[in-house]
Amino acid sequence: MKNYRFLLLTTAVAFSLASCGDKKTGEVKSFDANYLDTTVKPQDDFYQFANGSWIKNNPVPASESRYGSFNEVSDRNNELIKGLLEEAAKKTDHPKGSTMQMVGDYYACIMDSTKRESAGLAPIKSDLDQINQLTKENLADLVSTHHQTGIGSLFSISVQEDLKDNTKYAVYLGQTGLGLPDKEYYFKTDAKSVETREKYVAFLDQFFATAGLPNTGVGQRLLAIETKLASKSMNSVEQRNIDAQYNKFTYEDFKKLCPNFDWDTYFTKIGMPKQDTILVSQPEYLKNLNSQLQAVSMDDWKLYFTAEVLQASADKLTDALEKTHWDFYSMYLRGAKEQKPRWKRAIEDMNGAMGEVLGKAFVEKSFSEDAKKRVNEMVDNLQAALKERLAKLDWMSDSTKTKAMEKMASFGRKMAYPDKWKDLSKLAVSRDSYVKNARNAAQFYFNENIQKLGKPIDKSEWLMGAHIVNAYYNPVQNEICFPAGILQPPFFDPNAEDAVNYARMGAVIGHEMIHGFDDQGAQFDAKGLFQMWWTPEDYKKFQEKTNKLVEQYNTFMPIKGDTSVKVNGQLTLGENIADFGGLTVAYYAYQKALEGKKKENLNGYTPEQRFFISFAQIWKNSATDEYLRQQVATDPHSPAKFRVNGTLSNMPEFFEAFQIPEGSPMRQSGEKIAKIW
Repeated sequence: MKNYRFLLLTTAVAFSLASCGDKKTGEVKSFDANYLDTTVKPQDDFYQFANGSWIKNNPVPASESRYGSFNEVSDRNNELIKGLLEEAAKKTDHPKGSTMQMVGDYYACIMDSTKRESAGLAPIKSDLDQINQLTKENLADLVSTHHQTGIGSLFSISVQEDLKDNTKYAVYLGQTGLGLPDKEYYFKTDAKSVETREKYVAFLDQFFATAGLPNTGVGQRLLAIETKLASKSMNSVEQRNIDAQYNKFTYEDFKKLCPNFDWDTYFTKIGMPKQDTILVSQPEYLKNLNSQLQAVSMDDWKLYFTAEVLQASADKLTDALEKTHWDFYSMYLRGAKEQKPRWKRAIEDMNGAMGEVLGKAFVEKSFSEDAKKRVNEMVDNLQAALKERLAKLDWMSDSTKTKAMEKMASFGRKMAYPDKWKDLSKLAVSRDSYVKNARNAAQFYFNENIQKLGKPIDKSEWLMGAHIVNAYYNPVQNEICFPAGILQPPFFDPNAEDAVNYARMGAVIGHEMIHGFDDQGAQFDAKGLFQMWWTPEDYKKFQEKTNKLVEQYNTFMPIKGDTSVKVNGQLTLGENIADFGGLTVAYYAYQKALEGKKKENLNGYTPEQRFFISFAQIWKNSATDEYLRQQVATDPHSPAKFRVNGTLSNMPEFFEAFQIPEGSPMRQSGEKIAKIW
């Protein structure tokens, strides 16, 4: 789950959900026994025990690099959205600016491959012409054009809440511009990393050739530029250090970081009012960029900007360009074997440009208000359980507990969909050009972002579409958000028993809550301000406890037979804390739901055992080795197997439920077990 994060304090709540069971048959649904691999003992590999048969029978589809519960729900949601888009695309007489006109024309443009083939590179001709005329004097003009139209050249810029004064918006500027997934791809010397760079160079050569552009030596020249930029970039782990990335400069001092770039012209061109201060995430990157603007030849910079345009546009131009791009990024780097159907690719693209509209349509056609009500009840129950957990912590002082409770009490909640939908009627969409529609959308959202400056903070804003199968915690607003897209089976099933819903949706809710208290979220106070609220002694204890998770996850190897690929415990620490704490809170909320009820076995398993099996099964997943290799290098989430086994191996409640003996692979030893939330 993409995780911004959080939680709250409640008073008296009822811990049992409304009665569950299929309304037609009265049968209570539990976990799926067909997924189990009972040849594996729970104490040896619980993930395989709970999911082994499913994994055996569900290899990664050819068009995917991984497949699991999130994909299942997304596929189901997307089938509904596909019907809406096809219906909208059939007509060309929808009122201009209406939802049906925008989504219909956008979708039709994507699906019309004949028109795209005929157009060739014509949609980006003006970009290529501007690059050919590039000089040091008009560089800022070019970069401003790129940023306004969704091309991420040289550096990134955005307007967000100031982390230390979240009543105001601030300008953030940071690193970007690398074609490989992370800084380390440019410098690691193992055989696979060397091979990846060779493949990247070959891809760039082929990319330019497919576009009909001169390609001799292009790949090596571009790799050299990117390697120089990467040398002072932060890697994925370093980018988790919030304090190191909060660097406020006066405007004049900011310009001194990179005087070889015309900042005055750039900000004027993008329509940004003069700022007193700029927040720079990676000052060393900007200093290095300044040097490279002087050292790299203008001909090589022209190559760089051309590659940026091609990277941003390939999937919107000819099939050959799209396929060349896919061959490297999806097939080589992630292990997919064939492209997804065009309609699926269309929806993926429209999730960014038209996400608000697609989310609204999804909610209107398929979302149950009853599900929203019942999940809200679960949030209340988990909040109460977490309150009890915090009150009983034996390692935290009373003064820090008071601050933690204050943070809980100020929590905000967004559930299912926005109270007010965003007006996109001024976004120009037509059937003329896919590239043009994408650029117009990028311009619309870029301008919207810039125009936040000087305005009150919009606390109603959602950070993802209502149909997306995901959830998040936003530390700056101290709020959790659960879109309608994830409030679906198997995450939340109105016909399932409490053991299932608490282990799945409850764990998701708990996960987002605990993000407010992970290694990053713990640095934000009750008001969402980036400032310390812990006593130094308590924070040191917290770090000692979380470091046990770092050490544990550092030993996990996701690719059988390849000991060189390991989970990065520091990169994944925040998500691992949230998985562990979230499931713990969900378990105790479930125990409250069981109070006063007779504990009955189903399918030969106790309520507690069904809870843990249900949790493991929501993380069922098949993945290619290529995907896993990239995941551990760049993704703050651990591979699915370790989100289950790593979490459970620290939980005494799990040991008791399955009678896990000491010394088992699924049980951390006493001195190594992590006891946090």
